[in-house]
Amino acid sequence: MAQAKINFEQFIEAVGMENKLFVQDLHKYLLDNGCKATFEEKKSGYLASYVMEFLDDLKLDKAFREAVATANPAKSCGNKQR
Repeated sequence: MAQAKINFEQFIEAVGMENKLFVQDLHKYLLDNGCKATFEEKKSGYLASYVMEFLDDLKLDKAFREAVATANPAKSCGNKQR
């Protein structure tokens, strides 16, 4: 399968229900703080890339999503538990 660009809505569909709110909040936070986001479909899943001008590249991929699944999302970004 070739790399295909997708949008955030397509990306978030692949996130487990227990992590959707956390990922949506993180996505909004990164965009609000100047990151530009791109999403791609890969053979092994999806790749989300967030880039800031002062950083070369900050990539959040499947490993990130797996880490989120084992963490407490509410504490990970300083959010109150919902």
